[in-house]
Amino acid sequence: MKPIIQVENVSKVYGNGTQALKEVSFSIQAGERVGILGPSGSGKTTLFRLLNGSLLPTSGRISVLGQDLDRLSHRELRQLRTRISLIYQNYNLISELSVAHNVYMGRLGSISPWQVWRSLWWLTAREREEIQAVLASVGLADKLEVKASELSGGQQQRVAIARTILARPQIILADEPIASVDINTAHLLLNTLRELNENHGTTLLFNLHQVDFALTYCQRLLVLHRGQLVYDGPPEAFPGPGRWADA
Repeated sequence: MKPIIQVENVSKVYGNGTQALKEVSFSIQAGERVGILGPSGSGKTTLFRLLNGSLLPTSGRISVLGQDLDRLSHRELRQLRTRISLIYQNYNLISELSVAHNVYMGRLGSISPWQVWRSLWWLTAREREEIQAVLASVGLADKLEVKASELSGGQQQRVAIARTILARPQIILADEPIASVDINTAHLLLNTLRELNENHGTTLLFNLHQVDFALTYCQRLLVLHRGQLVYDGPPEAFPGPGRWADA
């Protein structure tokens, strides 16, 4: 099968001379659940921004869903992003809107401008039912009408994940999805995402710092160290982070 993501000899150097990635290559098949490990500054977030087209590589080639990202027009890239969801570390919620409206934003790429305008004023009974079900899956069933600004950081992270689930993308890029939550909530969120992967075939990539969670929830690990890919394989063969801990 053709990979859903193909990264070939990709390097990224920022304008200040910082090399975030150096000749990274890997491919991912549809439906894989992949954990990306590495210390801060290893290039994990840069890699995610390259995969959703927010950045272009300095050299090398990236293909996502069969399309070379550097050959797409702005319009084509926007269309592609409706099939890819990025869960950000900073949540990207609209603080003055309700949780329900923030979750519904996951549908923006697939609805008409009129539906977008209408949704800001009212949501149909069916839409509210769908949103309620998704919120229940992340432990926030009672927060439908609460403003996003009134939530804790961990709750806002769960709303961001609920928004992604409602969008039903083909690929989810989860950038530190459990960074702001307690251990029980972390298991809840990762179980929810794993169920999405297993039940709907959604391809999942997680940026994680926590090795134990990656070993539990991922089928495959990619490890970055100083911008280079130093491990690509199954969790059971992972030698541990010790020799890369000086990064």
